[in-house]
Order: sequence, then C-alpha cells, then structure tokens
Amino acid sequence: EYPFEDTRGSYSGAGFLINRKLGWIATNAHVSSRNPESLEIAFKGKKFIEASLHYVDYLLDFAILKVSPEKIPDWSIPAELACSGEPTVGSAVGAYGHPYSLSYSGTRGIVSGMRYRRGRRWVQTDAPINKGNSGGPLISLNTGKVVGINSATYSKKTSEGLGFAVPMTHACRVIRLLEKGVDPSPSHIPVSFAYGKDDGESDLLVATVYRKQPVRWPLKVGDRVIALSDDPGTEFENQGDLVHALRGKRKYVGLLIERSGRKQTVYIASRPRPNLTKRRGLHVSGIVLGKLNL
Repeated sequence: EYPFEDTRGSYSGAGFLINRKLGWIATNAHVSSRNPESLEIAFKGKKFIEASLHYVDYLLDFAILKVSPEKIPDWSIPAELACSGEPTVGSAVGAYGHPYSLSYSGTRGIVSGMRYRRGRRWVQTDAPINKGNSGGPLISLNTGKVVGINSATYSKKTSEGLGFAVPMTHACRVIRLLEKGVDPSPSHIPVSFAYGKDDGESDLLVATVYRKQPVRWPLKVGDRVIALSDDPGTEFENQGDLVHALRGKRKYVGLLIERSGRKQTVYIASRPRPNLTKRRGLHVSGIVLGKLNL
C-alpha cells in the first residue's frame, strides 16, 4: 500500500492555508503528486504562483505545499483545524473545492462515520465530493473548524453519498511535528497483522514477523499489540493507530503487548521512513530510475 507511485500527467484540485507565516498549504498527495516537476497555486481572484512540495506522506493522502509568505493575500486567513477528537457522526459538514472547474464551490452533508480502510482512518461523509474537490477542506458547520481533507469518493455509477476525507486529527500531528522541526514520516513496521472480518480492524494480532527490514522488533506471531506503554489508556484499534502513535518518536519506544495471556512491555526501535521529497531519480529515454523505499 506504500509508496504510491505517480502516473504521468498533471493534476488539479483544492487546498487551504494552514500556516501563513511559513506559507504552508494543505492538500492531497494525489493532487500535489509525490514527485512533481512543478507546482502552481492560486488564491481566489489572484494569478497562479509557484509553489514547492514541502512534505508528502507515505500513508495519508496528505501533502503540504509551500509558497512565499509575502505572496499570500492580506485577506487570506489560515483555517481553524479540529486537531483533537473525532467529528460527531450525524453532524453537519461542508465540502469545499473546485468540482469540475466550478471554482470555490461548497456542498453540504453530514459525517456518516469513521472508517478504517487500506491501512488508515477516514472520515466518511455524504457531502458530494467530485473531481476537483480533492484536497479541499471538510468543514464542520457547527464549529467552523476543518475536520478532514476531502480525498475520494466511490464510483458515482455504483454508489451515492459515499465520500471520504483524511481525518484532521491525523494530519494535525504531522503539521505540529513539522512546525517543531521533527520528521513526522511514518515509522518502519517490520510486522504484519491479522485482518478482521469487517473492514480491516482487528486486535492487532501479529501474523508475520519480517527479518530483512531496516528495524527488528522483539515480537512473536500471536502477540497482541495493545498500546504505547506511556499511554496505556489509549488502546490501538488498528495498524493506523499504531503508525499515528509512533510519528515523531525516535530510538526505542515502550510497547505494551499481550503474549500467552500475560501483558508485558517490550521496547521497539522507531525509525522513520525516508522523506519522499528527497527521493531522486534519473530520467533516461522516457524511463525514470530510482530507489524504491518500501
């Protein structure tokens, strides 16, 4: 499931200002591309200006673009972010973006639920999300805060009212770590877990332990991973929670597990994956050669 590779071509979508002083704009990784040749953004009523890719994530469909702060219009205000707690199911939200080139459009719906799919959590919504909404904010109509980043929808031919957004709680951790100068890239996970019957949720039972990885963890098949030892009250529901908890943590971290019916703490090495923005390749006759960091 990672890393996602880009296909040839250009992409377009939406985004929103998250840090005026640093010139940071949040969007989707599939909008910015993970290895872009060039990037441009435009504020409403303004011309397109050059931007750079500041950060892109392996797991979240999330990226941060950077522009010169002096080029940000005086009236542009950073979005308020809902960095704690999950949005209430049934609460009203608005999805904003540029669907089918209908710039700066808003649609309305509710939070339909919180889902775990493809190794990460999503905010599910029935607010219409169309091509061009990607990367735009999903805003609580009760608080005015951004609760998610519009990312995807099911095929309109086979479904209706099934849209998904990156949870702002997960994106916020990345943003706050970057603001502190800490690499928020997800850590290597040298094990795989058993899947549940529904949508990938499980008790995080270790199914396979991989040896030829950048790090090795003292886990055994059948171990149940519960939580970080310094936060035992926040138990993991899935692998996405584990990845989220390890962001920004380095060296050795205490992990609370259950082995043969007994709880114990083991210490694991937390090492971030290489930064995708620093990956380089060689273009030769239409082929790009580069190292694939799994």
